[in-house]
Amino acid sequence: MAWVGKLFLYLVTMIGTIGLTYCMMDFKLKRYKQILIFAAASLICIVGDFFVSNLQTKNAELYYSIILSFNGLLLFVVVVIMSKDSFLKTMFAISSQVDALIMVVYISNTISRYFGNVIWIESIVRLVAFLTIYYFYNNGLRQKYRAFVASSEDKKAWIILVLIPVAFCILFCLTILYPITIINRPNYMHYVMLFEIVAMFLTYIGIFYTFNNIVEKNRIKLENEKAMQKIEWWKQQIDLQERIIENSRQSRHDLRHHDLLLMKMLQEGNYEKAMEYLKEHGAKIDNDVIVKYCENYTANCILTIYIEKAKKEGIDVQCLVNIPESIMIDEVELAGLLANLLENAVEACERITNPEIKRFINITTHYQTGSLRILVENSCNQEVEFDGGLPISTKQTKSGIGVKSIQKVASQYKGLVDFSQAAGVFTTRVLLNL
Repeated sequence: MAWVGKLFLYLVTMIGTIGLTYCMMDFKLKRYKQILIFAAASLICIVGDFFVSNLQTKNAELYYSIILSFNGLLLFVVVVIMSKDSFLKTMFAISSQVDALIMVVYISNTISRYFGNVIWIESIVRLVAFLTIYYFYNNGLRQKYRAFVASSEDKKAWIILVLIPVAFCILFCLTILYPITIINRPNYMHYVMLFEIVAMFLTYIGIFYTFNNIVEKNRIKLENEKAMQKIEWWKQQIDLQERIIENSRQSRHDLRHHDLLLMKMLQEGNYEKAMEYLKEHGAKIDNDVIVKYCENYTANCILTIYIEKAKKEGIDVQCLVNIPESIMIDEVELAGLLANLLENAVEACERITNPEIKRFINITTHYQTGSLRILVENSCNQEVEFDGGLPISTKQTKSGIGVKSIQKVASQYKGLVDFSQAAGVFTTRVLLNL
């Protein structure tokens, strides 16, 4: 029945390894597909381990090292293919998991040897070690790590971060396996291994402490950005209200003169001239009225401000917006999102100086319970450069801040942003999951 104990040990090891992967990473595929792929890879690894561990040859250690390398490569390929993160972020997660796995395997194997190499003791120690790691991961470490992954795009920083766990992984492998396994080497090598494990612990504590500080700084920065957005939003509100008041005041001031002029025309019998005057005056009043583009007050204010600005510049605007009065999105974030989308569109049109090119903006939204889709199309006569799917800003002052702000809001609501250009038309699509 020894094979039952070995099988249980392999299962603990494989499930524990996959569990470490889930603690640190997010994947593209649906959960059931992830489970099937990991189960298939695990089965291959278990069969290989089980076969090699029962070989009774002088090259058994060599074969075991080869199968370990094969298993590691197989799991590496599977994880890289399924990972949502960039390659460097995935490499950091994988190499950190390998470090944790080597540590768990070494500790459980060392303890079991003190009890006569009882495989069930090794299995239990390994299981307890994995559960302990999961506990710490899932009680704060994962949340902060994922927040750091989402907020950090510095490739140079990630290269340095990747080198740390990779270095420990190489060091562990050299200590345990090269040129022969640690079991057949002098006892002092166990103290060397213990020192390396302690050094790894201290290093990772420093890394996660740094993660925590960066995440906190990013949180404060985000709150400051939201505060600035709110200030900008209220400035826009004040400007809009002042314009409404000024229009109303001017209309009341002019109304008496219009009435006197109209009455004089009627008294003189100039009925046709009076009708023509009424039509012209009615058209002017219509232009001064605040148009209701949608039920949502915040969205309507932003649309009013930017559509009016576009029309003053001679830009044709088509607007078909459906945003309800009550929607599960912060009003400042909604205002910032729409303002950035429309500001970018207006500025792109303003850069068109050729009178033969039609300057236009089309704004379309579609709302249904749980999602809001926004489509903005505008004329654009300049070839836009893209970096990682994001347009590179040509503005000297803002340097793509608007694009990053749009992307940040979409990410916060687990949505998508897509930028594209074709046939002189720049298109921005935004999906928010509310």
